[in-house]
Amino acid sequence: MNGLARDVRFGIRRLARTPGQTLAAVTALTLGIGLSTAVFSMTYGIVVRGLPFEEPEELLHLESEDQLRKPSQNQPSLGVYLQDFLEWRRRQTVFEGLAAFYLETANLSGDSHPERVEGAYLSADAFGLLRVRPALGRGFLAGEDSPRAERVVVLGWGIWQARYGGDPHVIGRKLRVNGMPATVVGVMPKGFGFPLHQQVWQPLRLDPVRLRRGPGQTVEVFGRLRDGATLEQARAEMTGIARALAAELPATNRGRGAVVRPYTEKYLGSGPAGMLYSMLGACLLVLLLGCANVAALTTARAAQRTREMALRAALGAPRGRLVRLLLVETFLTAALGTALAVPLAYAGVRTFNALIADRNVPFWVNVALDQRALLFAAGLTLLAALASGLVPALQASRAGLAEVLKDEGRSTSQRMGWTLRAIVVMEVAVSCALLVGAGLMIQNVRHVSTRTGFRTSRLFTARLALNESRYAGNAERVRFVEELLRRLRQDPAVLAAAAGSYVPATGSATSAYAVEGEIYAAEKDYPVAHMASVSTGFFERFGAGVVRGRGFEPLDTAGSLPVAVVNQSFARKSWPGRDPLGRRIRIALNGRAGEPWRTVVGVVPDLAMEHVAISDDGAGFYLPLSQEGSAVLNLVVETRDPDPLTVTQRVRDHVAALDGDLPIYYVYSMEQAVEIVGFSPRFFAAAFSVFGLAALLLASVGIYGVLALSVERRIPEIGIRMALGARPGSVLALVFRQGLAELLAGLGLGLLLAWPIAKLLSGLLVGVDPQDPPTFLGVVLVLTAVSLLACWFPARRASRTDPVTAIRYD
Repeated sequence: MNGLARDVRFGIRRLARTPGQTLAAVTALTLGIGLSTAVFSMTYGIVVRGLPFEEPEELLHLESEDQLRKPSQNQPSLGVYLQDFLEWRRRQTVFEGLAAFYLETANLSGDSHPERVEGAYLSADAFGLLRVRPALGRGFLAGEDSPRAERVVVLGWGIWQARYGGDPHVIGRKLRVNGMPATVVGVMPKGFGFPLHQQVWQPLRLDPVRLRRGPGQTVEVFGRLRDGATLEQARAEMTGIARALAAELPATNRGRGAVVRPYTEKYLGSGPAGMLYSMLGACLLVLLLGCANVAALTTARAAQRTREMALRAALGAPRGRLVRLLLVETFLTAALGTALAVPLAYAGVRTFNALIADRNVPFWVNVALDQRALLFAAGLTLLAALASGLVPALQASRAGLAEVLKDEGRSTSQRMGWTLRAIVVMEVAVSCALLVGAGLMIQNVRHVSTRTGFRTSRLFTARLALNESRYAGNAERVRFVEELLRRLRQDPAVLAAAAGSYVPATGSATSAYAVEGEIYAAEKDYPVAHMASVSTGFFERFGAGVVRGRGFEPLDTAGSLPVAVVNQSFARKSWPGRDPLGRRIRIALNGRAGEPWRTVVGVVPDLAMEHVAISDDGAGFYLPLSQEGSAVLNLVVETRDPDPLTVTQRVRDHVAALDGDLPIYYVYSMEQAVEIVGFSPRFFAAAFSVFGLAALLLASVGIYGVLALSVERRIPEIGIRMALGARPGSVLALVFRQGLAELLAGLGLGLLLAWPIAKLLSGLLVGVDPQDPPTFLGVVLVLTAVSLLACWFPARRASRTDPVTAIRYD
């Protein structure tokens, strides 16, 4: 222990003698360890941690799969027919039980101001399977999910605090949920938001006897595995049950399989998880660069200490003692880097949590710099110290006294020179790969931005959901929206108003459809496109004028000719090279038999019917809101004030004047709405840009440092060359040749490394080729320019060497 303490003190003194080199090494490791720890915290909190319930790995999500559908036709996962859920629950043996649910926002009113909150309908046994007890009151009782039972509701902790001030006497209170009276029977614990981020739960009141089998109402299903059962067993059993149902009921279940997977995987999907793992990998590459820089500095120090190491060995110091002496310095450097990395990681985690604070993230997401993150940082410290110090220490401790005295350590210096060159090649290669990833993500953001090329200024948006109890039919919904738009258009603060089932860039519904004159052998052969219902004036609010024909008019009513407007992508897809006006299409969605043929009366530009962050051709068609009403409406109000949110209360008052139980929600300016849906691509692009810039900085510092050390070792040789008549230009060329050789080797290796990384990112790119030539070329040019700049300063110093001073050097 005393020897180790002496080595630590000696290491501290050695680091203090070269503050510049020490600062560079600490900074490199701070960047690598800090970024890696922050992204580890995000990845663990979002993907790995899982549900905050007892034995969360036992909770699985179940859904149906249409095995007959073409791969290009949207997602293969489907909701579960209610009758199938009951059969699954009756036949299965690997689960403790299965429960059903579906998500639906809920209007709360009757006891206070109307408010829209995220809600869900659960079968009565759901809370029991989750093994979560209410903080107040009770959950659902058996039989309360019967259509004839009295309506009850369970509140979330957040809505209980915000709406009722945490009143413990809320149990038994009456309120209206979606226009229907209900009694509060429980309050869930703080942080509970199952299935995603819900705050109101009602019993799933569906009567399977009165619902026909097949297309119609579907539910989502989850279950808890029995003790000892595995995911593979659950998949095998549910696949067998689905096949049996398909054989018994071919009319409704032919080709319907069962999908079983971990619960959180259903909602996170492969995209965000893959991106987070990619970010973590990128951070570890940055750390690798930091280790390479420290290794380069350690190698240089070791080269300068070969005589010292040889003399110590000759005096009896064992090789392990010499290795430890050099490793202590790298451990001290790594420890200093980690001490600064933890605050950097904390700042990154805090920034990330602030960015997602209003994004309705799943309730189980908990990103924090906790014990696991700190242990991860400690592990990185150990790894960084070994990776950056072990090889230089072994090389330096290998030199013998006779060898050093014979050639003054030139062979050792030469070996370390090759090590330094290998480090530079690796740094350039890793930087190239990271910069390609950053470039592709930036291209992705640019492409997403072009997909939102519509007018957003002075536009107020808000959503409202019409209660089925009051607006059960299309006629009632049409009357409400027409009267609301009439009131809004007469408001002096409003220039114009429209409504639709979607707003651009946020994603719209999709539907199978048929084109008149085409023949479809089976349901799976119907094409699929986006579909939306909009009012008159909707396209004009976003600056999208009609390209051909006309838009919707007040004469397009429920009693007039069914019409449709298609976007340009839909027209090209359905009638390439032909005029779409006057042609007819029909909705072919399951459960909508008897749909009329709709005549195409107009063509409009592509108005981002797809979600901006999802790769999609954007082909779609529009129906008049007066003919195809919607229970969920998005208001679009063009305001006189540059700040559109100034009309929020006015819009709320107009809605309340028509229906006091109806709140507006998701209230944003159109610019805010676009910013929210584009958050994910921008965030990941910014993150990869930070990683790429950090890599570029570390690589340039590494190239400069290695070339500077090389020039310093070759000063006597350069002096002799200049004394024999060499010109400064030839000396410049000598240094540049070494730098260019390492640059070209690094670029070649880096491009090979970047190719699979680009393929890995391909699933996250929207409309961007993962092998985008401009991106690869741009990275090569940037790295070349930065590397040449890093070469210039050592080369310039070498070319100005005084021959007399150089010959007497060392």
